[in-house]
Amino acid sequence: MSGNSVKGPTSALSSFLREKGIVAPRLHYGRRRATQDEEGGPDQPEEPASATATPAAPAQEPERTDDADPEDSGNQEMRRVVRPDLADQVIVIDIDVEPPSRSAAQPGSSSSSAQQSPSLKRKTTRQTSKKEASKKQKRKGDGDDDDDNDGDYNDDINSRFFEVDKKLAPRSQHSKLRNRRLEEQMDEMREDRIGAIRFCDRCQRKFVLENLGDQICQACFTLHGEKRANKIKRKAKTVMDPLLKREGSVLSLKSMCIKILVDYIEDIEQLGDISYESKQTISRIISRSRVLNNQTLGLFIGPDESSLDLYDCTLLDENGYTQISSFCPNLTHLNLTLCGRMNDHVIQVYARSFPRLTSLTLRGPYLVTDKAFAALFESLGDKLMKLRLESAAQLGFGGLSALVKNCPRLKSLHLDQCTSVGDAEIKALGGLTSVEELQLNYLGSAISDEALGGIIQTIGQQLSVLSLSGYGQMKDALLLDVIAPICNQLQFFSIANCESITDEGFEQFLNVFKRKGSTRLSRLDLSRVTQLGDSSLIVLSNLHCDMLQTLLLNGLEDLTERSLKALATKLPMLEVLDLSWVRNLEDELLEEFFRNCPRLKLAKLYGCNKLTEFTFRRRWTNAKGEPIELLGNEFD
Repeated sequence: MSGNSVKGPTSALSSFLREKGIVAPRLHYGRRRATQDEEGGPDQPEEPASATATPAAPAQEPERTDDADPEDSGNQEMRRVVRPDLADQVIVIDIDVEPPSRSAAQPGSSSSSAQQSPSLKRKTTRQTSKKEASKKQKRKGDGDDDDDNDGDYNDDINSRFFEVDKKLAPRSQHSKLRNRRLEEQMDEMREDRIGAIRFCDRCQRKFVLENLGDQICQACFTLHGEKRANKIKRKAKTVMDPLLKREGSVLSLKSMCIKILVDYIEDIEQLGDISYESKQTISRIISRSRVLNNQTLGLFIGPDESSLDLYDCTLLDENGYTQISSFCPNLTHLNLTLCGRMNDHVIQVYARSFPRLTSLTLRGPYLVTDKAFAALFESLGDKLMKLRLESAAQLGFGGLSALVKNCPRLKSLHLDQCTSVGDAEIKALGGLTSVEELQLNYLGSAISDEALGGIIQTIGQQLSVLSLSGYGQMKDALLLDVIAPICNQLQFFSIANCESITDEGFEQFLNVFKRKGSTRLSRLDLSRVTQLGDSSLIVLSNLHCDMLQTLLLNGLEDLTERSLKALATKLPMLEVLDLSWVRNLEDELLEEFFRNCPRLKLAKLYGCNKLTEFTFRRRWTNAKGEPIELLGNEFD
């Protein structure tokens, strides 16, 4: 065999013939071609050897084909031919040689063998391939799928390969070089690589990408403050910032510990001796993540607890609610938010279990009946000082009558979206002579101005907080004839979503309110009182803005530059400002508020489409150097 030790796959028949000593080696046909050139050219036929000659060299041993018999394995030879014009390449071709007659192989038949010179017929590789392809197709047509035949065919195909000169690099190196070039070309086509040409999202001009993630060019970056990609990353990192305190740009040690506790809240058995403020922060965070359940509830309850705030009780069932009464008998303050699974049985247990309870907040107890509320108020008695009920759909006359009768020391009453409350229930509340904070919001369209006026005339002189939001049919007369002359101690006043209040009526109310000596107003909510305009707001800026700390003007689309400038210069104590959906607010007007409100901490600016991105990107601070938080950035 040749010096090449690399072999292709072989069939069972080829292995059998090799074991029997029948070998068809691959000849060095380049050497054979060179010999032919020396003797007289590549096309000159070779003289056959005589019977008495020396046996042929191994390079002339016959090679068997697929359809040849083992005895006739000399029909075909693999020869190596070197052409002068392709001196650096080697091609393997097949040469058919007619076998000598059997008589020529016998002694004494040299003359006959000399006469029967073999005729050489050269086949090209393409012709051989066509012939073998037709053979394969014929075998498929005959249904011959024998493994041996397939193996012989594959072995014969593998024997015809192109030999590469040693001077050329290996094929693997050429493939690696080609793949490397393709990768370089793909890298050049990528748009997110350093040095790529991109279009600015702001000005649509071309710029060279210097940092991955850049969306705007350097000119727009200089003009508008900072990059969008960095802002998005910062926003993702500060999800819990409102609940965790920071010292500069990093979390405080206390906040870092709280964050670790929150991450592994389900693996903690008890919180230990930590402050109520820290427990409240943990409760808020896990409530936002919907992790508060019967298991994690045990971290916040115990016999030493006097206050309990749970901000999302959605996953608590009846057993969870009753655990609170069993483990916290000394509670004085209880706040349960989203307690939709609370029922009458839980309320009855609470009525027997909290003898010291003075403050109760239930948000969403729509399954609790009016009768159960009446039993609770009877049990709590005159110890109850503060009550807040939201979405108590079945609270009615019986429950509120029991409240008035059994809780005479009640100071604060907040009813929100209790849709079963009507005029009769509102009139019954007039017996709460000690109430100082009254909030009756969104109780439904069944509430009349006469009912509201009756309770205000009874207890209005002592009220410091009055909220009558969500009464779309409220008239100006209630403000002018009842609230303005009576409620002269108000610090917080809200008429949000009272769409029937007119600009002229509210202006008159402000004038009467000032004449009655009311100068303590610190919080005013006029959100979505859509008929208010410049006239009433200018009067407000002249009469009642000296002590205002919170001003909510959400949805007042008729306000113009005239009233906004007047307000911007008359709010020295303002801390919270809501100008959402005030369409005429521009950058210069907002800067006036920031410049003239030294205590401002929060500004809500949803829907202010005339504000530019520069305003939201800029870092604003008040006179104390504290940052002013802006909510409603539509460029996020």
